[in-house]
Amino acid sequence: MEQIEQNNSRELKSYDQYNWSSLFPLYRDYFKEKYPHVSDMNSSDDEFDDFLNDLDKKELYKAHEYLLKKLGTKEANYIACMEPGRLADGEHFFDYPTLFEFDEKWKEFQLSDLSRVEYLYRANEESIYDGIKESKNYIESLRNRNNIYMQGDWFRLIDEDDKMLYATFISAYYYLLDYAEDTLSSYIEELIPYDLVDDEDLLLESFNNPEINVYKANGREKELDYLTKLSYRFLSKKIPKIIRKLIDDERCKGKGFRVDEGYDGEKFDPITHFIFWDAESLKSVRTTNFLNDFNKIKSDNKCLEDIENKLNKYIRKEFGEIAQKVKVLFEEEKNNENN
Repeated sequence: MEQIEQNNSRELKSYDQYNWSSLFPLYRDYFKEKYPHVSDMNSSDDEFDDFLNDLDKKELYKAHEYLLKKLGTKEANYIACMEPGRLADGEHFFDYPTLFEFDEKWKEFQLSDLSRVEYLYRANEESIYDGIKESKNYIESLRNRNNIYMQGDWFRLIDEDDKMLYATFISAYYYLLDYAEDTLSSYIEELIPYDLVDDEDLLLESFNNPEINVYKANGREKELDYLTKLSYRFLSKKIPKIIRKLIDDERCKGKGFRVDEGYDGEKFDPITHFIFWDAESLKSVRTTNFLNDFNKIKSDNKCLEDIENKLNKYIRKEFGEIAQKVKVLFEEEKNNENN
């Protein structure tokens, strides 16, 4: 691969180089003309957090766009890393020549962190522990493979059409893992339609006590709970293996994919996923020249959609068989109770 030159990163500015005490006055000045009461707030006020949370999504989006441009560098797409804790104090996203170095350092940190917390879960929910072991085994396997970690860090940037993007930078593995989780959740709801109980106190209490049932499923609540627990094991045991097989696709190697959602239509809930297939794709993209470099490796989404379809079919077949057995089990139990 051709050697990529790196711009002088320390000359570039970005929103993520400012702490909240520096950003707060800029937010306050932006809003105070329309909302005079914010002039009396300070950076430590929960009231200002509440004010931001209550804003219309489009209005908050415009504020983020304004400050991204005010504090960032146009030549670097005004890019800013928004993932909490992802950059150490004094560290800049632009300190890393390419996305590969950015990912490598975090991968090693995550591996050490998983080792520290692993023992905490050995006596708890088995599926949670399995998930931690799976993540650890996956990261360890990357040491000797041409693959990546990139779990889905949050970024903001301005694209070629002068549109701000709320974005994730994510590997194909974790993108498909998220897809599988969403697909499985939707499939369970299709099999056993349910609603949340209309009891706010009970919903809050359930956060501290997972044994509390918060679903209405037309008498199938226990079956739903049992099937949901089985889905956690299915996600941690079966899905990672099939995803690894699916991403070993020659059509996608060295490629990147872009998926935009929620910018248009009635419901404004924007997100853009920049999906990286492997180490080669990360090495091709400089932190200081993100969009130009990414567009050179960007492929149409057909390969990604083909793999999603295969994953969907696998879930519906394999987990569908599990769900059918569970249904029969609970029907037999119900019949025995009635006899």
